[in-house]
Amino acid sequence: MGKHGLMIDMDGVIYAGEELIAGGDIFVQRLLKEKINFTFLSNNSSRSRRDAVEKLEKLGITGVTERNKLLCL
Repeated sequence: MGKHGLMIDMDGVIYAGEELIAGGDIFVQRLLKEKINFTFLSNNSSRSRRDAVEKLEKLGITGVTERNKLLCL
């Protein structure tokens, strides 16, 4: 079988507007620690991958990089 991973919407799952959803940071850190592949999704096409990483960092979520394939749909 091929690679497995998660596709995660950002707004409403990890954060709501400008606020971190409780446990969002813990969830992402667990994914990183366990080396679980994941891709963040967003329907905000005006935000670059770098902007998305910076927003997560501002909310206290570290370790996510542009390599985590932040996709805007």
